[in-house]
Amino acid sequence: MGKRALAVNLKKIQAIETTTFCNRECPWCLNNRLMAKDMDDQTFNQSLGVLRLFEPDLIAMNGCGEPLMDPKILERMSAVAELGYKPRIITNGDFLDESVLKELKQHGMSSLMISPHGDISTIVSLAKGLGINVVAGYSPTIGGRTHNWAGQLDAENELSTKCNPLLEGRGYINVDGYVVQCCLDYLARYPLGHVSDGYKLRSAVCGPIGICKDCGGSP
Repeated sequence: MGKRALAVNLKKIQAIETTTFCNRECPWCLNNRLMAKDMDDQTFNQSLGVLRLFEPDLIAMNGCGEPLMDPKILERMSAVAELGYKPRIITNGDFLDESVLKELKQHGMSSLMISPHGDISTIVSLAKGLGINVVAGYSPTIGGRTHNWAGQLDAENELSTKCNPLLEGRGYINVDGYVVQCCLDYLARYPLGHVSDGYKLRSAVCGPIGICKDCGGSP
């Protein structure tokens, strides 16, 4: 575990939230505080332009929704892959089967993170058999508590082992096109700008924001 970083380079932006629709209503997730919607095509295309500026290490197709509920997820993942990145899908796994996994791989997905809500051994086996790298995510449904979402959730939901998003710069572009430096700022309270700003974001380096004071961070 490291100390909280003083600044984060936007070249670490990793995620594009193409939808806030989700098939689950998990009590520890902020998704139920968001209006369900899909990212529009103009915002998505502008997001690709921002990615070209920052050249992030990894592009995750996720946000506060279930990415596989985006009806355009395959073509959007292909668009990211065409930029030279290896897209990752972060999913609850509910919609995964062998045919879906094959489609995802054909459209450029190289890795898969599943936040399990039950036994995912069969899906993991199928994915690995197709040459897809599988990473197990954390799910409070199988024990423990979750993060306090920087003070945005009640204390009883807080995770005792806390992450440190600022340490690695895990920012994202939310469904409305706002560029956010912290993966916990799903409500986009402290956006660095909008993807329509384009060049204005090129040299942005960010540091602690308002929600940091209530965030567990990293010991």
